[in-house]
Amino acid sequence: MAPILYADNLSPPARAVMLLCKELNLKVEIREVDFCRGGHMQEQFIKMNPQHTLPTLEDNGKYLWDSHAINTYIMSKYGKEEQQRRLYPRNVYQRAVIDQRLHFDNGVLFPAFRDVASALVGKNQPITEASIERAHTALGFLEQFLDGQKYSCGDEMSIADLSFSVSILALKIWLPIEEKKYPNITAWFRRMQSLPYFSEVNEEGHEKLRKLVQGKMAELSKK
Repeated sequence: MAPILYADNLSPPARAVMLLCKELNLKVEIREVDFCRGGHMQEQFIKMNPQHTLPTLEDNGKYLWDSHAINTYIMSKYGKEEQQRRLYPRNVYQRAVIDQRLHFDNGVLFPAFRDVASALVGKNQPITEASIERAHTALGFLEQFLDGQKYSCGDEMSIADLSFSVSILALKIWLPIEEKKYPNITAWFRRMQSLPYFSEVNEEGHEKLRKLVQGKMAELSKK
């Protein structure tokens, strides 16, 4: 039985998992949970995931959430040897570096977008200078990670790059990421966009998210 991914393609972390499934050619059943209509707050969903976050994975009756944890699980269980070598190596140090980058995305980079989007959409609060500064601090770290190498952990793409790619795509909705200031990020992001499945996975959900966030920005700017 194929794993089941409960997701809304509006969610960048959900799309990070979808990107990995495409990369591995792993068949998963995607069950849509409408975030904007509170699908993640339904009693049945909360029984699976008390934190009621998207995405959530069901595999043989067991549940797992947080896209970073899901992707390391998928790689460890379903990745073929060659795929693991490239995306999540068994070498203890290499794997630890990738884990560090995943923690960075979870704790620093993606929150730079998420916290602003939550304030805009959920609380009708405009973007602050402090939020802009936090975002640029996060981008500065990523720019350093990429210095002298093609991807965030070396010259091979890893699962960390998949998470970073959707975070950057989301962040660009409200924050210009200028090539002059961030040449490493710009070159790396072009490589990520060239993945044959990148647009397929991201296009629809990203457009929904862009309209939601930018619509709220426009609304607040009129006040």
